[in-house]
Amino acid sequence: MIDLIQILLDKGAAYVIDGSVYYRVNQFAEYGKLSNRKPEDLLAGARVEIDERKEDPRDFDMWKAVKPGEPSWESPWGRGRPGWHIECSAMAMKHLGETIDIHAGGEDLQFPHHENEIAQSELATGTPFARYWMHVAFLKIDGKRMGKSEHNFILLRDALDNYPTEVIRHFLISAHYRHPLDYNRESLTKSEGALRRLNNCLDALKNYYEDIEAVQEMKSQFTLAMDTDFNTAQALGAIFTLVGEVNKSLSTLDEAAAPVLAQAYQALTETCQVLGIYNTDTQIDDGDNVQQRDQMINLLLEIRQDARNRKDWETSDKIRDRLKELNIEIKDTREGTTWKIIS
Repeated sequence: MIDLIQILLDKGAAYVIDGSVYYRVNQFAEYGKLSNRKPEDLLAGARVEIDERKEDPRDFDMWKAVKPGEPSWESPWGRGRPGWHIECSAMAMKHLGETIDIHAGGEDLQFPHHENEIAQSELATGTPFARYWMHVAFLKIDGKRMGKSEHNFILLRDALDNYPTEVIRHFLISAHYRHPLDYNRESLTKSEGALRRLNNCLDALKNYYEDIEAVQEMKSQFTLAMDTDFNTAQALGAIFTLVGEVNKSLSTLDEAAAPVLAQAYQALTETCQVLGIYNTDTQIDDGDNVQQRDQMINLLLEIRQDARNRKDWETSDKIRDRLKELNIEIKDTREGTTWKIIS
């Protein structure tokens, strides 16, 4: 950080006042290009300390002179500490080079933080600081911005106590990253239902291997969406369009002699794994006691099998029908009876 500040001082892009070093904003002609702000608007929203010693009110500090009670280090300009913006430029340039591919951050960091990073980095090196910028919208809860200052934030580990990883991922990518999301039970429940529908479709496809025309269309639309500023919401739309087509095809197949939908299965699993929302070992549930639920269902199936062995078809059918009313579908096969939750 000290070396980077010294480069800017040597270029006349910075100046020292009483042990503090300030960046001359007027030395960077493109200042404001990221946020598209006009010169007269550049002070709005900026964290600029009122200091009449500055040459220009827009100038920002790169090194702050020592103050009582603050941590400090030695520097050519006296003891002090680095400014917020110079830290990020120095770290990025040290570990990633003078030009980095993708720089991300919250939408509130675009100005002034990222503008200042660009100004000091590009003036120091003469090369672009970042090729692409991704500014993420805020995550809200009950319509309000989630944050420590609001005392309404949720830790990820707490969210994972209530929802599987794939459900949370689906919720987060269900909107474009530049659009805000509201964290609430209704939204997470919708993600659970969507993933249950997806898992049921993929489970059904495991036994089939036929190419269907909609597969190539899904691949094309998925790729186009991801290439359009990581539009995950549109990519999910392409996936579930294919899910709908597959479900229509499966409902008309003669299972004993049905052709196999392998390409559909492969295409869906590949695209879902890109988004991190499908794991063949994961059972999507509603956060209740899954183990106890499974044991109860298996117990009912044992009772049903005993009834079938006695040729008590009335009891057998009653258990099957009542489970279906609870969105639990059972299927009798040569290998035994299987069940799954249907949406």
